[in-house]
Amino acid sequence: MIGSEDLVKSDLSFNEKIKKMQSFSVNASRNFHDNFKQIEFIKDPVIQKFLEEYGKNKTLPLYLKLIEQGRKENLLDKDISTDSIILFMEIINTALQSNISPKVRSDLGKLFFYGLFGRSDN
Repeated sequence: MIGSEDLVKSDLSFNEKIKKMQSFSVNASRNFHDNFKQIEFIKDPVIQKFLEEYGKNKTLPLYLKLIEQGRKENLLDKDISTDSIILFMEIINTALQSNISPKVRSDLGKLFFYGLFGRSDN
């Protein structure tokens, strides 16, 4: 499986990257629910601080690069600010970190990637 950083830096189109990310997200969500109780250590303040720093220094730049590509390919609404997109991503991420059912987790992933109207290529 290609890593997130490699995926974002790849020559794939924005749509192809999103499809790969959605597929990964669905697969990961299946495993996450089963292992949730085993990863309670994530609530430890030291781990939280590490994850926060990692997100700011590694994940956020990848998101910004992906958003920039989506804008260049005219696939993201230019009227929605980057700050709003990042906030939306953070809200979804927070929800995905809670103890929710696999179905709700999968639904949130679909809402994140395709919105309320779903994919147009179905």
